[in-house]
Amino acid sequence: MTQVLKGLPGDEGAPGENGAPSMRVLLAADGSEAASIAEAWLLRLRWAIPPRVDILCVARPRRLAAGLALQTYRDAVRAAVTDLRQADLLLALRTANSVGERLQSARLLTRTWARQGDPASEIGAMVRADAPDLVIIGAGGRRGWFSPRDVVSEVIGQIDAAVLVTRALDEANEHLPRRISAMRSGGAERQVRAWLGWAGWLEGAEVSDADPAELQGMAAESPLDLAVIGRRPGSRISDHIIRETLEWASAVLVLPLAPYDRSEERSP
Repeated sequence: MTQVLKGLPGDEGAPGENGAPSMRVLLAADGSEAASIAEAWLLRLRWAIPPRVDILCVARPRRLAAGLALQTYRDAVRAAVTDLRQADLLLALRTANSVGERLQSARLLTRTWARQGDPASEIGAMVRADAPDLVIIGAGGRRGWFSPRDVVSEVIGQIDAAVLVTRALDEANEHLPRRISAMRSGGAERQVRAWLGWAGWLEGAEVSDADPAELQGMAAESPLDLAVIGRRPGSRISDHIIRETLEWASAVLVLPLAPYDRSEERSP
């Protein structure tokens, strides 16, 4: 059974300037270096309107040694398991709260959550319940909480929301992204640019559209901050594609697209 704790209180989310809605972001946190990079990306992204951020930390249930579950010690074992789960859940909540405090100091509206269970399943459940506009997750989190890339792949396979997978971050104190490359996907360039414009990421950024092989060549000449991969309804992005793209881009945005329409290709 999933256990959930809510942490730092926060505004449920006020509209941005001129009444425009702000983006709702779910940030996966686990205290790892990869999660810290994801957090830093969130803070350095150029937002049209500051987003409302839910921070989620998932504690994976631990098991006691098999020999402890004897009839004689059933009550003691049950109590020990309960205490262990509560301790893990509270640790996850403290991790989420620490991130929330840092984001609040940057004047972002936040809510923090701790859940217990399989990380990919819990992230997927929260996405289906709250329908965020964007999920941000670091590639290569701490083993046992967010393992290297299997959780990323499973999350992307479970949900229809946009997912930003971060791998690296330079030391320059500049807004991101500066260089964006979108993989061509059946005339979906207008959809991609519309989403990036809504987020505010197009301002001051160099944007290009190219085939995967061309993008890799461009990255060899000058590092790419962000690669965008569009995903049509019912399609699946393989872990191999994410892994390969992260070799030459600091982050990958997997963006859900509307059903294919040939008129997109004919549109100017």
